[in-house]
Amino acid sequence: MAEDTRLERKVALKFLSSESTSEEERIRFIREAQAASALDHPNICTIYEAGDTDEGKTFIAMAFCDGLTEGIIADLSHIHDLLVISRSSAMTFKGTKKKIKEIAREVNVQYVLEGSDGSQLLVYRSTPTGG
Repeated sequence: MAEDTRLERKVALKFLSSESTSEEERIRFIREAQAASALDHPNICTIYEAGDTDEGKTFIAMAFCDGLTEGIIADLSHIHDLLVISRSSAMTFKGTKKKIKEIAREVNVQYVLEGSDGSQLLVYRSTPTGG
C-alpha cells in the first residue's frame, strides 16, 4: 500500500520483479495494465497509472483493496475448475510476512485474489515451479 499524496488516496503498487529484466517481460507487464485498465467492472481493480520510476523500475498503480467478501468467495466457488479455499484457510496467512508467491505455492494455486470490501479485487499470478 502506498499513498497518492496529490489526490490523497491509498493506492496499491505492483512492481515488475527485479528478476524480470527482459524487455519482453516489461512489455507483457505493461500490456497487463492496459488490459486491466480497459475493463470497467465493480469487482475489478481500477488502474490509475503504469510506467517506470526514475530508478527504472516498472510499476502499475491501482486502487487499494484489502480483503474479499463471503459473497465473492461463494460466487467464485461455483466456477468449474477454480480452486477456492475457505476464508479460515486464507486467514492463516493474514499478518504474515509471506509473499504472495509463497502463499500460492503453499496452497498449490496459480492465481491469488485479494480484496477487502469486495468492491475491487487484485489478482496475483504465481509463476509455476518445475516438478
